[in-house]
Amino acid sequence: MSTAEELLVLVFKDVWNEIELIGKDEEKRILSIVLRVLRRYNEKNKQ
Repeated sequence: MSTAEELLVLVFKDVWNEIELIGKDEEKRILSIVLRVLRRYNEKNKQ
């Protein structure tokens, strides 16, 4: 993973933790979509 990707993952986890504290389902749904897209993008880059 590049430094930019690692930073993005850390930021994402931090944002996710904040939402866990708030406990809002809509934001979680949006973030889970974003995470899936990022993983898909990451897989394409590995190939």
